[in-house]
Amino acid sequence: MQKLIALSFMFFRSYNQRFHKAEQTGTTFSWNNLFFPFY
Repeated sequence: MQKLIALSFMFFRSYNQRFHKAEQTGTTFSWNNLFFPFY
């Protein structure tokens, strides 16, 4: 259970970083960023 929480936290943190980065640069969001935040 602890691992799952940590994994989801990492996922959302990287997701948020990419989202803000896309907002700053004005680029559109791709499905790859949405589903594969670690790639």
